[in-house]
Amino acid sequence: MKKLFLQTLTEKTSKNGNTCIHFSSTDSDNHDDNLILMSGENASGKSIVCRMLARMVAESGIEHLEVSMGDRNGKNPFDNVRDFVRYGEECAESTGYLTFQRILKDRKRLIAGDKDFVFTIDEAELGLSEEYHKALGQFIAETHIAFAETGRCKMFLVCSHSKTLLNGILAALNSKPASLLLSLSGCSTTLYEWLAMPARHRTIDELLSLPSKAAAKRTEINDFRREA
Repeated sequence: MKKLFLQTLTEKTSKNGNTCIHFSSTDSDNHDDNLILMSGENASGKSIVCRMLARMVAESGIEHLEVSMGDRNGKNPFDNVRDFVRYGEECAESTGYLTFQRILKDRKRLIAGDKDFVFTIDEAELGLSEEYHKALGQFIAETHIAFAETGRCKMFLVCSHSKTLLNGILAALNSKPASLLLSLSGCSTTLYEWLAMPARHRTIDELLSLPSKAAAKRTEINDFRREA
C-alpha cells in the first residue's frame, strides 16, 4: 500500500511538467516498513494528501481510521454526534488529551481486530503542550511497532508540524521510515534534512498571508485537475 500510495501521489500531482503539490520524498531503510512521516509548510497541501490516501483506501476496501482536524469537524449534525462519540467534549476536557485518547482507542481497536488496516494521524500534537511532544512521538513509534507485529497494517501515515514529535519517533526506532516533505514551491530538501535545520521564524506579514496562500493552493490544484 505504501509503494502504491507514493506512486499515486506522484501521478496525481504532476503531469506534463506541471506540479500542483510540491514534495520531496525518501524511502525507508527497511523496505517492509509501512510507516510514512510527513511534514511541510502550512497551505502546502498536506490535508489534500491525507484525503487522497483516504479515497484510495476506501476504493481498496481496507479499513481506514484517521485522527485529524478534518475527521473531528463534521459538516452536518450527524457528523457532530459522531465526532462527540469519537473525541469527547472539548469544553469539558483538554483538546490535547482528547486527541491522544482517540489515538489510544483506535490503536487498541486495530490491534485487537482481524482485518487489514491503514491508520492516519494528522497533527497529533494539537492542543498538547510542547513538553509532551517527544513522549507522544515515542508512543507513536511504539504503536507502529505493535501494528507491524499484527502483520495487518498496510500503511501508517503520521503528519506533524512538530520537529520534537518527529524526532521522538525516530529516537524510538532502529531505522528511518519513508518520508514526505511538502513545500509551497519546488524544494529538494528532505524531511530528514529539514529536521536538522534550525527553526525559521516567520513574520507577522507572512502569518497574515496564510489564508491567501491556502486559497491560491486550492485554485492551483483545481486548475491542475481540470487541465489533467
